[in-house]
Amino acid sequence: MNMKNNSPLTTKLIQFIAIALVMTPLWSLAAPKKKPVPEFSIVKTEKKESAFDYIVTTSEWKNFPWDESGKSKLLAIPGYADRQDLAGNTISSLAVPKTPVGPISIDAYASTEASQPTHSKIVVNLVPDGVNQATCDDHQDFLARKFGKPMATRDVSSADFVNFSVQWVINNTIANWTCVGVNTPKRWSFITFTNSASSKLFSDLIPLSCDIRTRLTDDSVKTYQHQFTVDQYDGVIRRADNSLLTTASNVQISERKIAFTMTGSHSSLTTVEIDRATGRYMDTMNLPSLNVNLESTGSCVLFNPKHRKF
Repeated sequence: MNMKNNSPLTTKLIQFIAIALVMTPLWSLAAPKKKPVPEFSIVKTEKKESAFDYIVTTSEWKNFPWDESGKSKLLAIPGYADRQDLAGNTISSLAVPKTPVGPISIDAYASTEASQPTHSKIVVNLVPDGVNQATCDDHQDFLARKFGKPMATRDVSSADFVNFSVQWVINNTIANWTCVGVNTPKRWSFITFTNSASSKLFSDLIPLSCDIRTRLTDDSVKTYQHQFTVDQYDGVIRRADNSLLTTASNVQISERKIAFTMTGSHSSLTTVEIDRATGRYMDTMNLPSLNVNLESTGSCVLFNPKHRKF
């Protein structure tokens, strides 16, 4: 290009463009490079659940796989060991030394009715070595905060025996918490979880007061009053103070009648039958030592054992 024929302004513009073209690589090297923006990915980490977390979480029990309990998150925790209890039942046990309520142990009872591995109940012992009554009360309050208001309560405590329970129904699972103790300040606190399809709800106790007439061998008549409680849940008859009068093997409870047998002094055996519709009472007492059978009749009504007339 012949720059002699160009105007002074044109010549300066050409010189500026030439200088810019030469210097551009130097500017590129001198300018700071922008750092690449890192692509952050959010990694979700799941909290490691403990055995106790599963025990006190309603979601674990709402649809507990009782028919396929091998799929249970609680039972999938490592560390269970099989053993036999005193009755010969197969139990899978797990000890957890530290929880918010202290050490616990879990006993999962294997079902004997199914062909596939399932469990009939799971018992969680809270502080297996025992607690006092105050701790029992704390356990009850703690579980109520976790499971909500109990559906029912049951108290069959007597003068020398504490036996108090509360019950929750969590969809297909029934949870019963119990505090028991025998003639000592020491208590045992435990929760039993069972399949609601094969479990019983707590039943109301039936306290009865019966006016009875017995004809004796000399044809005289003796009248007396007998008070006892029909325990439908345990299937036993209790005295008015809740102590056992009969065992479950000696009791039959149906919609129509209540029948039971009880033993007494001199090897006596009394068979009792009460009509649930009419309240009619009948019994036969067999006295083998005297070779005598005594018959009694009477009527029974409901009463409140805690009510005082004066």
